[in-house]
Amino acid sequence: MVSENRKKQLLYNCFFLLIGFLIIYDYSYYDKIKHEKITKITVQRDVPNHYNRSHNETRKYSYEIYTEHNNFYCSSDFAFSVNEREDIIIYESALFGEVNYYEATKNGTTEHNTFREFYGFQFPLCMLMAIVISYFFLSKLYVIDLVAKVFLLVNLLYVIF
Repeated sequence: MVSENRKKQLLYNCFFLLIGFLIIYDYSYYDKIKHEKITKITVQRDVPNHYNRSHNETRKYSYEIYTEHNNFYCSSDFAFSVNEREDIIIYESALFGEVNYYEATKNGTTEHNTFREFYGFQFPLCMLMAIVISYFFLSKLYVIDLVAKVFLLVNLLYVIF
């Protein structure tokens, strides 16, 4: 017979497993395909740290594409392969409308949003595994269980807002 405390813990864990699977589902399936024009492409250079006096200092750049309704970061290869006022195809997620993939219509280069892959798939999957493992070792891994559940809630709030 399963104790009453263990049943409550199982129901509590199922709620967080549902949140994790909801985030993974949102990343895995795209619902909306939009054709939009690129309005602006920005290149930002990181300012080097003046306290770091190394001579092999490398410059870091970030590339952001603005469309009529969305803006997202992309790689340098994709940013140089498209121009302003060109059409782009954007694949948005099913539930929360996040940009998962984007494709240039002129040359057909496709790229996925790597940060979106991290917080939409890899991170929730690791947190789900931590919750399942800590359920079986309840007395020893309760801190990992609590941290995983808090991170899943924060991740859900990040995806929603």
